[in-house]
Amino acid sequence: MLEIYLTRHGETQWNTIRRMQGQNNSPLTELGTRQAKWLARRLKGKKFSYVYTSPLGRAKETAVILNDVLGAKLVEDDRLMEIALGDWEGRLVSEVEQTFPKEHEQFWHNPLEFGMDDKEDFFQVRERAADFFESLIKQHGEGKILVVAHAIILKGMMNYIRGNGVGEFWTGRHILPTSLSKINVQDHRYSIIYEGEVSHHQEEMAAGWFIDEE
Repeated sequence: MLEIYLTRHGETQWNTIRRMQGQNNSPLTELGTRQAKWLARRLKGKKFSYVYTSPLGRAKETAVILNDVLGAKLVEDDRLMEIALGDWEGRLVSEVEQTFPKEHEQFWHNPLEFGMDDKEDFFQVRERAADFFESLIKQHGEGKILVVAHAIILKGMMNYIRGNGVGEFWTGRHILPTSLSKINVQDHRYSIIYEGEVSHHQEEMAAGWFIDEE
């Protein structure tokens, strides 16, 4: 059996001020670093063979903290990068909402209709996530794998695993910083064991920043 663990990077500076990141980047906060260390302690001893990470700085920073404890082979994969948001990247969520009210509404509440020339749509994100997931299970028949990525690409992966359409993209729990999801794969059958689990968090996060974010 193959056990795939999925996590998001730790909290970043832009997260705390609700600035959209996409494929842009900001560093982890002190809390974000602690979140990664808490998750590392939770996963210690599970004997991961590989840690796959997005090449974006916040994910790599998280993956390195985790792998200092796990000691697995660390592999970067561009397919794990966050959704590309073009000129929304670096803007405050409130600014995007005011300047692009229709598109902002579609992004969070009608993903089937969202589409802008300089941005990925949710079909493209789901396809990228699915391609990574399928290649992962073809390459690894058994063992434990950890994937470190971003909220929306992980939502796309869960959407694919569930067999849902893009209209149901946001189904499921919030993917909070260093939250953990687990997928078991056996005979090409997928089982979601848990999703967005944060029992390892030792401090509460500021309420609300993670809603309609990034």
